[in-house]
Amino acid sequence: GLDRRACTMGCCESSNRRAGVGNETLNPVMGQAFQDQLVPLMSEAAFKGDIAMMERLLSKGASVNQHDQYDRTPLHFAAFNGHLEAVRWLIDQKADVNVSGVVNGFTPLFAACENNDLEVAKLLVEAGADTSTKSRDGRTPIQHALHHNRTYVADYLHQVIMATPSRKRAFFARESSPERGHEQQMRNDPS
Repeated sequence: GLDRRACTMGCCESSNRRAGVGNETLNPVMGQAFQDQLVPLMSEAAFKGDIAMMERLLSKGASVNQHDQYDRTPLHFAAFNGHLEAVRWLIDQKADVNVSGVVNGFTPLFAACENNDLEVAKLLVEAGADTSTKSRDGRTPIQHALHHNRTYVADYLHQVIMATPSRKRAFFARESSPERGHEQQMRNDPS
């Protein structure tokens, strides 16, 4: 089974779905029901960083962009747990780096920010992750990192934003809340 951290991401519901709990209409032979059964398996494999299992599931019809009931994809799970090679593999398989979850609006970059995982954050940004997207609570990835005192990732994102004119414009265009304490500091930054 998955550890307690999985429960905070909603994986327990996925595990119950895989076991057929609360859903007796699943048909393991074919059709959409079969595809639905692959969702929690793919999510669990990504959560564990199990690339071999994800490859097997992909060969059976799973998708790297499939969503669970909370709109999280395997990339969310791999990024959340810092599985760099699994994140790389999913990106190579054309996983959407900007997909957001329905509950909190987090993209995989938010997961990397929350865990202060600089390597995963770099990989996601290099693959095109939007540094100016906002979660349901109105935070950008850098704001999310700062909110959780994740300075390594916040510093990296700040450098990326300031070094890329289009990202810098997008970042400041989306900044509109005066309660964000770091905004003024960033605007006064001479870099």
